[in-house]
Amino acid sequence: MLAPEQIVLGLGGTVDYEIQWDSVAIEKLARSYGIRGTHLTDIPEIVTERDLIISLLNFLGKGVGGERYVVAPEAIRSVASNLPYLVTLGGTPVRAALALAVRGVAATVHLVSTNDDTRALLPAGTRIISSATEDSLFPHVIVQYPRGASVQLEDSVISAPRADRLIYTHDPPNEELLLSGALGGALSSAKLFLVSGLNIFKDEDLLRQRLNQLVLLLANVGPKMTVVYEDAGFHIPRFSQIVRDALIPSVDIYSMNEDEAQQCIGGSVDLTSGGEVIAMLEKLRKLIPARHLMVHTHLWAALIGPEAIGYGQAVNAAVQMASARYYFGDSLSLNQYESIASFPNNESAACVGHMLSGGLGEPFVFSPAFRLDSDLPTTIGLGDSFIGGFIAEIAARQEGEALIR
Repeated sequence: MLAPEQIVLGLGGTVDYEIQWDSVAIEKLARSYGIRGTHLTDIPEIVTERDLIISLLNFLGKGVGGERYVVAPEAIRSVASNLPYLVTLGGTPVRAALALAVRGVAATVHLVSTNDDTRALLPAGTRIISSATEDSLFPHVIVQYPRGASVQLEDSVISAPRADRLIYTHDPPNEELLLSGALGGALSSAKLFLVSGLNIFKDEDLLRQRLNQLVLLLANVGPKMTVVYEDAGFHIPRFSQIVRDALIPSVDIYSMNEDEAQQCIGGSVDLTSGGEVIAMLEKLRKLIPARHLMVHTHLWAALIGPEAIGYGQAVNAAVQMASARYYFGDSLSLNQYESIASFPNNESAACVGHMLSGGLGEPFVFSPAFRLDSDLPTTIGLGDSFIGGFIAEIAARQEGEALIR
């Protein structure tokens, strides 16, 4: 198993206020602002609490997830004061570290902000490197809604066709994503490096500056380090292409979820249709010519590339970890993680995998999701847990050498 200093998870973490779904309370807020079904629309930048509730209900009615920037942090505080919530940790590297800890794997986490909540909630054994010179707290509001959740407005009922999560942020440290001077030294001894958190930049020049720093760091690491990039919902969509162009030559695995994949190709996809999935993956391979591409969805996960077969166990473990979080929630134990393997697979996903076997022109591995029925599933952090499960499996099997080279 790799030591904590050999696994570096970056680039920033957050404190999350996870809203506990309460249709009555949300309906009360919506009615207090006179929100009607005709008002629902996508609001790219949230200014007021009313904007946030409109955005929430718009996503709810479509049954999809999303991430939006909140211009005025007062809106976040106002929503949190009106709805019950739990304080948890967020950000892909931090949630990935929590997933690794389930498997007994410790890691080094790169942070750009620190506070008492972060220090208290990080798993034991985590090594921290941080660019923060003082404590700060800019919580993200996370809304998880279950399938069938409904809100009665004056003119209509808004219902969720499936469960998902929404993220609302105002987080200057993560928007700047200042890199610690210790990162280069940490990477010099690392075997695994997770790159994430580049999605909430507001300033293009600053984004390009950070990317140049990252590319320079990656150019100077040893050939035996595996670099994984986990995509995210970009607050400024065109910035995703800037990140893609900069990082593709430097990463071994370029990973994204179903929302990001469909946004990338500019259209929706029936994830139960083998033909549509093949077309999506072929388009993505042309748009993202990374050494390996990984797409994870609520029904299945696939990794494509010349050495894909060697990552098969890691993809299976990633699906298992995300499924365990979905079913059991935050306080996930090793026994609960292991128990998921006994659940049946999703039948429609298995059919997609069968069609892929004859439709893709390069090596791939495919893992169907499990059939899990839960009235109150955990929908936040599933992608983070997925990538954590993926890295944990690689780390558990490595003995000081890169998995594939």
